[in-house]
Amino acid sequence: MVYGPDPEYSDQARKANVEGTILLKVTVTENGDVANVQVTKGLGSGLDEKAVEAVRTWKFKSGTKDGTPVSSEINVEVSFHL
Repeated sequence: MVYGPDPEYSDQARKANVEGTILLKVTVTENGDVANVQVTKGLGSGLDEKAVEAVRTWKFKSGTKDGTPVSSEINVEVSFHL
C-alpha cells in the first residue's frame, strides 16, 4: 500500500462500543487503484460501509508479471478499536 488513510468510526458503532476486524476482498488495478471491494467478514453497525469507503481511496503498488503491471485480488483487514 502506498496511500491508505484509516476509516472513520460510525456513530452507531461508537455508541455501541463495537470493535473488531473487517475482512475485505479487493481488486487492485494495474495502475494501483482499487476497482472492487467486497466484504467477506463484516462487523455491522455501519463499520462495513466505513471500511469500504476508506479502502476505495487507497492506492497500491500494482503487482507485476514479467515486468508488466497487472491487476490482482488481495485480502485486506481493516481494524476498528476504540
